[in-house]
Amino acid sequence: MRRTVDQFVETKSTGHQAIVRMIEDLFAYRGEAPPEISLALRLTEDLDLDSLELAELSAMLEEDFGRDPYSAGIVPDTVGELVSFFES
Repeated sequence: MRRTVDQFVETKSTGHQAIVRMIEDLFAYRGEAPPEISLALRLTEDLDLDSLELAELSAMLEEDFGRDPYSAGIVPDTVGELVSFFES
């Protein structure tokens, strides 16, 4: 279930909300309810995203934004670092 950036225009931070929804989608694929997503949460340690989920997140980011930090050689640790990549 992919979302487009246009679906998030109504939010105060398009990138932030899109990324939160992508992470929520990953939890839905697992069959789990997502926690409240904050900028401080670490992708692997706190959210327990494994390498396959990070690859899926990378693909979602590439599809929605046309780029992603992983392809640029950046490995974000937190949700905030991921958001910052798109808001800079």
